[in-house]
Amino acid sequence: MREVVRNGLRALFTEVKAVESWLRTEVADAYDELRADLSRAINSDDIRQRIAAQHSRSTNDHPS
Repeated sequence: MREVVRNGLRALFTEVKAVESWLRTEVADAYDELRADLSRAINSDDIRQRIAAQHSRSTNDHPS
């Protein structure tokens, strides 16, 4: 049982390190690029519309 917990914790710590690395590199770079050129920003209403449209397409493709 201890080995299972130990392996689970190792896997969790590995995942946390990967997420932290992604945040420090790709997300931080994207944030800096956006701050440098705010015209690239997408407003929240547009994002909501895009998500709703994607959801609608997705649920229409797979009706329950």
